Amino acid sequence: MDRPPYLLVGFATALLCVAHIVSSTPESTAAPKRVVLPLDDDAWRAGPQGMPVGVKFATISGDPAQPGPFVLRAELPPGYSIAPYRRSADESIVVLAGSLKIGDGPLFDASQMRNFGSGAFVRLRADEPHYATTDGGAVVQIVGTGPFAIEYVR
Repeated sequence: MDRPPYLLVGFATALLCVAHIVSSTPESTAAPKRVVLPLDDDAWRAGPQGMPVGVKFATISGDPAQPGPFVLRAELPPGYSIAPYRRSADESIVVLAGSLKIGDGPLFDASQMRNFGSGAFVRLRADEPHYATTDGGAVVQIVGTGPFAIEYVR
């Protein structure tokens, strides 16, 4: 493989991403001009249909169901796992709290996973299958281009 499956960048990059998100202006005129984090509890929703039960999402900016950029925050409970899947667009993940294990390939193989702790930045390439789990739970921020659709690898 001529490029690494993950791009791991230091804590400073994670802080820059969060700072950019906080200072960005939402497109909707009904929304406030600035997004202040953390979000209120009522901003969190159950994961989309088809995802394992237990994950909660909050939309920070954009609309993940529509074409265009979006930012989501996800709260993964302890023991949460997602089976191998792929997306049609690149996906970037910043681990804000806890840790997330990610592996590549069409089969879930815990021995092949890398652990990413708080402050890690991970870039998942389009159309390449990957999977994830968290032992103790994690809060992650997902940046991508919609529509956000997951295709599970069977």
